[in-house]
Amino acid sequence: MSRGPLTGQGFTLIEMLVVLAILGVLLTIGIFSVQGLHNDAGSAAAILKASFVETRAQAMATSSARRIVLSGGALNYARNDACTSGSGWSALAAPALPDGVQLSAAPGWSICFTPRGSLQTVPTSALGIVDRRQRTAAVQVYLTGSVVSQ
Repeated sequence: MSRGPLTGQGFTLIEMLVVLAILGVLLTIGIFSVQGLHNDAGSAAAILKASFVETRAQAMATSSARRIVLSGGALNYARNDACTSGSGWSALAAPALPDGVQLSAAPGWSICFTPRGSLQTVPTSALGIVDRRQRTAAVQVYLTGSVVSQ
């Protein structure tokens, strides 16, 4: 079998470069349009819900009280023998939240998990979360120790 002479079929280098340039522009536009879809408020709510559930489990496992207080827009975690103790609270590490997330609640918001896993008192309100794009979320803690993100 003999092959015929080569004909001008196929793509030239210039055509391939033009196609690659167009694909690069389209991918760049797509990446920048998808970046704003990440919901920092929702992520923070999920982190806080998991942290509250873990704190409750630690209180039950160690037979000690675990307190979380909102102060100055930040959560402070601490442990002690009982929720009614006025002093002697040992500070614990707080979870890292996404940048630009602000926490808010009614003045004096705090929760304290007893060694049985329930709350000493009902929180005055849900813990509100707002991110840089003004998206909101909330975490509600109930007297029984249940944690719900909204």
